[in-house]
Amino acid sequence: MHQHTSPARDRGAGVLCSLQAGRAIAAFGVMMSHAALATEAFVAPLPDWLKTIVDRGMFGVDFFFVLSGFIILNAHFDDIAGLGALKSYVVKRLSRIYMPYLPICLLVIAGYLLLPGLSGSQREWGWLTSLLLVPTSLSPALPVAWTLVYEMLFYSIFLVFFFDRRTFVAAVLIWAGAIVVQAIMGTTAGSPLIVTLLNPINLDFIFGLGAAFGYRLLQKRRGNMLIAAGLAIVLLFLCVLMDDGLMRLLFGAGASLIVMGGALEDTRLRRLIPPVLVKLGDASYAIYLTHNPLISLTSRLAGRVPLLQNWPAAFAFSLGCGLVVGSAYHYLFERPALAAVRRYGRLRLDTRPQR
Repeated sequence: MHQHTSPARDRGAGVLCSLQAGRAIAAFGVMMSHAALATEAFVAPLPDWLKTIVDRGMFGVDFFFVLSGFIILNAHFDDIAGLGALKSYVVKRLSRIYMPYLPICLLVIAGYLLLPGLSGSQREWGWLTSLLLVPTSLSPALPVAWTLVYEMLFYSIFLVFFFDRRTFVAAVLIWAGAIVVQAIMGTTAGSPLIVTLLNPINLDFIFGLGAAFGYRLLQKRRGNMLIAAGLAIVLLFLCVLMDDGLMRLLFGAGASLIVMGGALEDTRLRRLIPPVLVKLGDASYAIYLTHNPLISLTSRLAGRVPLLQNWPAAFAFSLGCGLVVGSAYHYLFERPALAAVRRYGRLRLDTRPQR
């Protein structure tokens, strides 16, 4: 796509604090839902009112998918079609997903193999889907990695963008249409690839793509209205219409309006966002990857420590450990490792023979 010169459209892939804050909230929501399950399993039941709230934290996954669609298109919106941009995209996406993921994945697999009595070791999981994040009939060893299988499928479809923009738009529209038709017909049979490809949750990525287009085209003054509309739709879904079928698309649609409005209003919103929330947003992927096995361990520990043998203490203990360990993993491993990949890439470019 050609480079835009209009101020309203000259919006590159810089860090948007409002979206980082949203990422932190989404990660915390997912972690709360898992911490609630583990606390109930190993310590004590939670009050019904709290369960009702934290159960909705799982919709943080939908927000992540919407945000992923937005970020990928916005980051590459102005890229010149060709092999150079394609290669850069592939390296960035593969390193961003796999480098933080593989150590946690291998650690979980080692735990399953070395400690057969470990919770979850008896469930069926597959090496192929665990290590390569490709759809198979078996689940990944790290439970939350099922979302990464969908991410990688979306990243694969986005490859078309670097060859021809119109073909990409057509492919996305056909994909969306096939998902809707499949959902209406209610058929779920097929290969693991087809089942994954046609899962309605993929529409969240497409909502995110639409949000990126809107961000590039709309004026900033519309941001507040979009945020308000998106919040109204999300709250209506969570409080009244919550459903795991096609109605779930309302959450994705509302989240896409929030993402688009937040991006448009980012300059004003960033003054209101606590810096710690942005930092947690930076670490959200690491928190997401580490929290599940960690919460399983901390909940077991809480069940054996008298001071923690009540749901408020155990729940808070698991959440606190999840935030601390996930953030430490981000700052001590994920960020340095990704920086090393970028340095290596620049070094290769600098040392390439001139023609």
